[in-house]
Amino acid sequence: MSVPYVEVRSRELGGSVDIGLFHQHLSGGSHVRGPGVGASIEASNRDGVKLMARAQVLTLSQGEGEGRTRVGLAFDTGVGIGPEGLEAKVLGTGLRLGPRPSVSLVGNELECSVM
Repeated sequence: MSVPYVEVRSRELGGSVDIGLFHQHLSGGSHVRGPGVGASIEASNRDGVKLMARAQVLTLSQGEGEGRTRVGLAFDTGVGIGPEGLEAKVLGTGLRLGPRPSVSLVGNELECSVM
């Protein structure tokens, strides 16, 4: 059974908070998130710098390892630079260039590993 959730994470410098109505883990590494909002600001020598605001209506994420897909409606907005590459998104649409490139369109995202 899913219940409303609040996730708060602290980082070396910065942190993040996510608030939503539900987050359900499914078999095979999948999970579903319901309506929610969040924000993060992170800076470290190891992870780089990232600033992101998140708003989602409903998303289903699948996959680990070589690739990952996310379908739904989300409006992530922000930028990041670090070992994972360079990332930029505006209203859920954007891309990440680096060892795990991804492309996003209004919250639908496809990610793969090139290393």
